[in-house]
Amino acid sequence: MKRTAAIIGVIILFLTAAIEVRAQAVQNIVLRNSFSPIGAGARGVGMGGAFIAVADDGSAATFNPAGLAQLRRAELSIVGFGSELRSSVNGSALGQSDQSSASHSAVDFVGLAIPFEVGTRRLTFQLSYQRAVDLFGQGRAVLVDELPLTELGVDEPGTVGVSVDVVPTQRGALHNISASAALQVTERLYLGAAFNYWMGDWTASGTRDTVLFEPSSGPRAGASFKDRELARIQTQFEQVQSLRGFNVNLGFLLKYQRVSVGGVLRMPFSGDYRLDELDRHVFFEPSGASSLPEFDGYGVTSRLEWSRGGGLGIALRPLGGLTLAADISTTLWSRASIEQLPDGALLTDTPIDPEGNLIGGFTDRNFFDLLPKTLTSTTDSSQLRAGAEYLMAFSGVVIPVRAGLFRTTSPFGHAIEGGSSTIRDFTAGTGINFNRFVFDIAFERRESDVALGLQRLNRSEAVENPTETLSVDRIVASVILRFDNDGGLAKFFRGLFAGNDSEDVSE
Repeated sequence: MKRTAAIIGVIILFLTAAIEVRAQAVQNIVLRNSFSPIGAGARGVGMGGAFIAVADDGSAATFNPAGLAQLRRAELSIVGFGSELRSSVNGSALGQSDQSSASHSAVDFVGLAIPFEVGTRRLTFQLSYQRAVDLFGQGRAVLVDELPLTELGVDEPGTVGVSVDVVPTQRGALHNISASAALQVTERLYLGAAFNYWMGDWTASGTRDTVLFEPSSGPRAGASFKDRELARIQTQFEQVQSLRGFNVNLGFLLKYQRVSVGGVLRMPFSGDYRLDELDRHVFFEPSGASSLPEFDGYGVTSRLEWSRGGGLGIALRPLGGLTLAADISTTLWSRASIEQLPDGALLTDTPIDPEGNLIGGFTDRNFFDLLPKTLTSTTDSSQLRAGAEYLMAFSGVVIPVRAGLFRTTSPFGHAIEGGSSTIRDFTAGTGINFNRFVFDIAFERRESDVALGLQRLNRSEAVENPTETLSVDRIVASVILRFDNDGGLAKFFRGLFAGNDSEDVSE
């Protein structure tokens, strides 16, 4: 194989341009298992998140805002969590197993709900904060494959090996501040709405190591697959993203003595999006000599389209103290997109023309895989949730026992095999209820197995894909303080909507 300066130049151009189109989006790597937004609160989590048709505590608005109208006392709710993400990777493209873990904790929800009566019906207002979508994670994705030299614009026989190793870490969240209202329309029907102002801030950083090498004639595994290095580029990246937007969630609840049915619709929104990115590239020639660092910077102000979602739930109360619940929900993640993202930003492709010149442009891209909006591999996520709660009443105190399961499809497609992975989850919880003071705690275990890797260049069968087992353990704790409805806020709302002669709803 000739190794003239011209060939090396073409290879380096390929490294800086065409190889980037195969680089899977960072958020597709780091959030494969952890991205599954649900409502806040240890009670709902302990029931597997099947809370749409229950929704009768201070965290109700995060599952179904209509449930707030069931409250009979003012409630101050505070929720926090701690989580640990573990990843175990094994496959021939890595040459060895790779294990990692990361943990973090945060306040998940704070809300104050004030119920009062309007005539004979109950009306509840709530102001709240929620860490609605946790964007925390780390991961690894690799590619090892071969390409004909002719695909690189080199008029020579043979092939060249390509290796890409991406190791990112991401931190941040999508938060919202909500004003919610729920009304008991009839004895059995409740309606509610939550008006949400979204604030998202997250940062991704890491490395991408890209190598072109002369393939060996031996086994296509590990280091033996990279016999002779031709060129290398090491990239360090730092991506800072933010989002500001507004949407509305609508809910209903139809409640009977033994059964309740509920539904929620989460409206889409278009929010202000900002990206600041700095990429640092260093080139290494076959001799080992390195270039001075080269930098790419991106400052993008655009719009991010967030997806519509919704769900239906049912809750059964077959005997005193026992509640059985099930939910089904879906979110149209395939429609989440960033408008007018410049080529090269967020490690996306920078196309080259037949003469080898870089072509810049702007494309609407899916938020998750960063493919063009019309070509996305991101799938719409469906969730099935089921849970149970049994209340054991003692003198002056109630002890709950909870358990739940859910299965969901990840919005992140398998880069190599297509389709999406299935996430399995089980939960358990308990607590103590002193009527005016409630403490709940829940444990959640989430697991999935995925085919790991960046999309192959020519889908060569010579390379075995690595696999990854992911698991997340979460501990969620809630504190609820209940107050009689004789405070200033309750009197203000009662006077505003019902006059001074209205009865209060305290028990």
